[in-house]
Amino acid sequence: MHARWFGPYRLVRALEPTRVGPREANPARAPQARRWAAVHERETSGHLVYTLELARHRLNARRFTNALERIAVLDHPHLLPVETYSLDEEWGGVVVTPYLGDPGGVVTLEELLEAKGGRMDPFEVQRGVTHLLEGLAEAHARGIADGNLWLDRVHVDPRGSLRVELVGLWREMWRGGEVAEVVARDDIRSVAAMAYRMLTGVEHGTGPGAPLDARWEAWLRRGLDPIDGYASAEEALRELPSGQAVAKSLGAGGRIRAALSRIRAAMI
Repeated sequence: MHARWFGPYRLVRALEPTRVGPREANPARAPQARRWAAVHERETSGHLVYTLELARHRLNARRFTNALERIAVLDHPHLLPVETYSLDEEWGGVVVTPYLGDPGGVVTLEELLEAKGGRMDPFEVQRGVTHLLEGLAEAHARGIADGNLWLDRVHVDPRGSLRVELVGLWREMWRGGEVAEVVARDDIRSVAAMAYRMLTGVEHGTGPGAPLDARWEAWLRRGLDPIDGYASAEEALRELPSGQAVAKSLGAGGRIRAALSRIRAAMI
């Protein structure tokens, strides 16, 4: 891999690294992949090029390629697709995906939430949670679960559609004795925890946040339960407060208009 090229992809700009493994109290200690915005030489299309230093994470080439063979088959509007992958002597494991950001860079759900003041309205959260659960349902149906999801690994495209980044990659590389169904339940709890953070402004278990609508409170109570939580993404979707019900719960007048005005995020 040359300094500015990977095959037909010209590396245009280095981006912030992305977390690929478990969250850590010190984010700098979490397993990360480097990223570049890139342009395809012939098609002039935008892409993301990820590089993962395999030796640094005590990984070998076989683990990397086996993991990519499994996750590359995923094809869903709310999962970031793997377009190609390879091994490089200097850079380690290399993965290429579409570039869904804007000229300023990739926008994550974590960054969008921060830009909105730390909270989103229930209508937006319902749409976003729907995206995440629909994407995870597809991954889980193929036996792929992640176990390390959070807001920083969800991309927001210019239309407001959400895509989970490299779902299942780290677990597939480090797969141990975990049962996929157990990790899938962890994914659903992670989505519920993200919804809680977006609705209340605080992480679950860290202190009081904004009050919740009764429908959301009931859904989150079960979604966050480690024992009696939702058994599948499909079940969580069926029980999710509908957009119509949420809009009604907001009350009349300015609150509904404010919620509808923010649907420019178009999470459909």
